[in-house]
Amino acid sequence: MPTSLYFSLPEEKRDRIKKAVYDEYINKPYDKVTIRTLTEKAGISNGSLYRYFESKDKMYIYFANELADKVYGQLPDIYTYLITDFYSNTVLSPEENAFMNTLFNAPDEVLKKYYFDEYSKNHIAALEKQVLDMQESGRLSKEWPVHLYTHLLITTSFNLFIYVNKNGITDPEERQNLYIKAKSAMFL
Repeated sequence: MPTSLYFSLPEEKRDRIKKAVYDEYINKPYDKVTIRTLTEKAGISNGSLYRYFESKDKMYIYFANELADKVYGQLPDIYTYLITDFYSNTVLSPEENAFMNTLFNAPDEVLKKYYFDEYSKNHIAALEKQVLDMQESGRLSKEWPVHLYTHLLITTSFNLFIYVNKNGITDPEERQNLYIKAKSAMFL
């Protein structure tokens, strides 16, 4: 999570930081992005960036989760999440979508933080609400508790990202099709 100082920055400065993060991660492998290049693009000092974010990883995860929250906030239902590439087609801009796709190349430890650390609470809560709605409407069995379905969705997504990365699947369409098919096969 950014520090309170980050949230007190003028919107224009926060937008410059976000744009620098998007540009760097979209155009470079995760491990080639440096604090120096991020701060140069954002027009701020290295020290300033550390006053806003504890680390490069936490900054990346914050912006990825900000987009995930945007998606989950507009998700019509969990079924749509399971059978489509909902976010890239309807909610996110092309630049935001490209940034989200950098998760496919993020290091395992960063993905683990993205899916399971404090940043993920909002979108996990949104998924839990969607699962509950599906159970109440009869479209999903009540055999398992809501939190178990949600945990399985989250861990499936996490493991699919790891699988794609480890197996060098770089074609965006192939990655998304695999992601959609795996979620659908497991939950529908």
